[in-house]
Amino acid sequence: MEWPIRCGEKKILTYFILLSLLNAVAWANNPAQEQIQMIERSMNANMDPCEDFYTYACANWQANYATEDYSEMTAMVAGKLSSKLEEYLKERVGSRRNAHSAYQKMKIYYKACNKNYDEDAMNYFKHIKPGVGLEWPILQSHANGDAVTEWPAENFDLYKLLGELHACDVNHLLVSVVPYRAADGTLQIHFNLPEAPAEADSEEEVELLAKLGFTATISSQYGNAYRKMDTHWRETYAQYAENETVESMIYSELKTSYANLWKIIEFTFPGKIDAQDEIFINNVDYYRFFNDYSVPQGPEALQLANYLMLKFLKYLKDDSHSDCVEDTRRKMDLAANFWYSSFYYNATAQQKNAMVQGFIEKIHRQLSQLLDENFMHLRPSQIAKLKQKVSALKVNTGNLPANINKSYVDDYFADVQGLSSHDYHHNHLILLRHRMLERLSSYQNQSYIKQYVDTTSYDIDSNLFIIPLTYLEAPIYDDSYDDVLRCLERDLVGYETSLYADIKNHAKFNQFLECLKAQNDNENVDERFADAVGIRLAYRAYVSDKDPHDTQGAAAYTTTIPQDKLFFMNMAQYYCGNDDSDKANLQQMVMNSEDFAKAFQCRLDTPMNPREKCRLY
Repeated sequence: MEWPIRCGEKKILTYFILLSLLNAVAWANNPAQEQIQMIERSMNANMDPCEDFYTYACANWQANYATEDYSEMTAMVAGKLSSKLEEYLKERVGSRRNAHSAYQKMKIYYKACNKNYDEDAMNYFKHIKPGVGLEWPILQSHANGDAVTEWPAENFDLYKLLGELHACDVNHLLVSVVPYRAADGTLQIHFNLPEAPAEADSEEEVELLAKLGFTATISSQYGNAYRKMDTHWRETYAQYAENETVESMIYSELKTSYANLWKIIEFTFPGKIDAQDEIFINNVDYYRFFNDYSVPQGPEALQLANYLMLKFLKYLKDDSHSDCVEDTRRKMDLAANFWYSSFYYNATAQQKNAMVQGFIEKIHRQLSQLLDENFMHLRPSQIAKLKQKVSALKVNTGNLPANINKSYVDDYFADVQGLSSHDYHHNHLILLRHRMLERLSSYQNQSYIKQYVDTTSYDIDSNLFIIPLTYLEAPIYDDSYDDVLRCLERDLVGYETSLYADIKNHAKFNQFLECLKAQNDNENVDERFADAVGIRLAYRAYVSDKDPHDTQGAAAYTTTIPQDKLFFMNMAQYYCGNDDSDKANLQQMVMNSEDFAKAFQCRLDTPMNPREKCRLY
């Protein structure tokens, strides 16, 4: 039987339907509720969090949120900038009158990447040769049907070639050249012992050559020769590893003492080094050997040239990215960051910068309090020094220099000339040379980091902490979030890494690292150290400043998860990637947190609440 609806009842029913629809719209446009939804959809409530917190918090994150473009949250937020930038880069390239514009150069680089990124990577070597009028032996042989051909090794100019390769920001190719600008502006060039690479796997070179059109037999032949040459140089570096003798001089003296090293510098930084700039030979025995090295002739010269070519090709492959937006951001990050800041951040910059400063002050107070508790038994002078370093730490939102404008960005890329929308490989080399020359102007106490940054980062030389602009957007931050949802506080605990250099030799610090290794002895113990310390600091900052009467945050979303648990559930979203290290980091972080054990009421000696916990502060 159907009951009739009277007029008044119809109005009431209509009211509730409209109210429900309005609420649905409000929740659909509510970033705080969306973040709660991510947390709830990611979890596996059937798992005991005290047994396996990663599975409890992250079991369904990959299925619900991972895409072809990203598999964890930091890549998700970086993708926001990329998607907006891609729309702009697809627009038509401007006229030649705008040739000086860094934005136009971004568009040209992006369009060339889309056109011929996947074309023959040997195109790189049209622009760099092993000697005047000399072809690379691999390419010469390949052009003749992979037949053995005569290669005039007497034209092989090893030291000039090394300079040109290092000018493309590669390093550890028989030499290691590191420019360093001191706080007083003095330029230093350091020759360090090249790092001994891991034992070469010739299969990687075989696969690379096969993709370039070489037969399996020829690829295997070159791969085996590469491995032998790599082993030879690795053993050579090891022979000199114990030598710590340092020799210093000014650049004008280098040509007399180390003529071949001088030649490398001349082609790495053409016309950029002054006579009074300082040179440091940080392994005298190796560089005396290498300066006097007799460049081989005949087949050995050919093998050395092939080795350097394949080494460089592997570097270029690792430095490039098949996602052309990502590749453009990595090569022209200053232009991309300024573009995003101008169009998507500046309108709310004052409010968000004030919020970041508030977070910084909160973390600073908590870290100072932890130092005062003095779990490490430091001397008063040591505590004072650490506090001073923390208070002096600088924070840069967006990794942009102070007082930047469009003219600054255009001038920064002024030396990037000759880009073509039809030659990706040449463009790549041009941007690499620009990047290497910019290293000459980097200096201590600078206001930003001259390198691509897409996560929070700390630069020890400048005592500088970087926050990407995308970290001030959902799902990391939104104005509607309350303290428990603001993941940014978790990132700002990178503060404590600024103290690493001052405490790394302290007995308590070494005990702390040994404790972490005993729990999980994998390679990234330094990363786990920061997380294990940071979670305690972040939770204390959250609890200490939380106003129990402030319901504004709670009113912005609904959930059945208690606030103390929600803090850890929200933090876990960072670690819901498909990498085993994500799980290891998250598990170890919470298993050393008394706050976690209390929030989830974990019994003592359960996996996430061991009796022995690792503690630094």
